[in-house]
Amino acid sequence: MAISPWHLLSVIRCDDAAALLADFDPAVRTVDSYTGRLYDEWRRVLVEEAQAGHLRPVKVLVGDELEPCSEVLDPQPMFFSWREVSPDEDDWRQQSFEGISLSFERAELYRWLKKSMPEAEIPEALRDVSWTEPQVLDQAQRRFSEAEEHDTDDFSRSIESQQSFSAHESEGLRYVKEAIEQFWDTYDPDDLSTVPSKREVVEHLQKQGATKNLAMAADLVCRPRKLQKSGLKQNRMPIR
Repeated sequence: MAISPWHLLSVIRCDDAAALLADFDPAVRTVDSYTGRLYDEWRRVLVEEAQAGHLRPVKVLVGDELEPCSEVLDPQPMFFSWREVSPDEDDWRQQSFEGISLSFERAELYRWLKKSMPEAEIPEALRDVSWTEPQVLDQAQRRFSEAEEHDTDDFSRSIESQQSFSAHESEGLRYVKEAIEQFWDTYDPDDLSTVPSKREVVEHLQKQGATKNLAMAADLVCRPRKLQKSGLKQNRMPIR
């Protein structure tokens, strides 16, 4: 793709858009620039579509016609003194297209072209790579909403499950929680010195009221399989 000034513009003048749609580049100086019936027709269509509200300009210039020059020319050219008005005003929508000069955002111009002529090949210089087909966007949004709803349902079920578990109480579960809080919350798999010995866990749980068998069972539940026969050789004081 050959780069041109038009690829870099986020706002395009109506005259330039009409020229590009008429298949000539106004950036290239030629004898025929800005002339020809096809250019005139495209300019008229762009202005009238904007006046009808189908294409929104970002800048509107209204031309006050000046006195014609003294030379005798046929046809007599029209000269204007331009003044800017708000696109939200209605007066400019009633005037002839010759006395209106507009500027459009590239995305808005491309949207109008795609909507008006969906099968037409739009000039490369007027394309907007950030624009997405409405139906494609709708499908993407629908898939995102469905995925978001699915994830939300899964998350809700997970929370409900955790709440159900946390609401349940038993003597054995209480000692398991005690062992986790006192010894395994500080466990680092890469540091064997943080592994509590079976003896200190059992003795601590017995001090909390557990029988020896229940304390041993709680230690077995908490201790990773690879550490079933290992632990700290030295006694450690409980966190409490």
